[in-house]
Amino acid sequence: MKLNVRFDKFGNNSKTVFFLPGLHVIYGESGVGKTAFLSALMGGEADPEQNFTIE
Repeated sequence: MKLNVRFDKFGNNSKTVFFLPGLHVIYGESGVGKTAFLSALMGGEADPEQNFTIE
């Protein structure tokens, strides 16, 4: 799976991310957006507080 993640609140920087078959771990401190990221991957509604857009 190929994703383009745009970080809107950080100068419109974008990063292309590739998820190859296998196990992936998303980790970070509390409140950094792990759940929002996974929700966006699954097609959930965008949270106005999130700092990224998945294209």
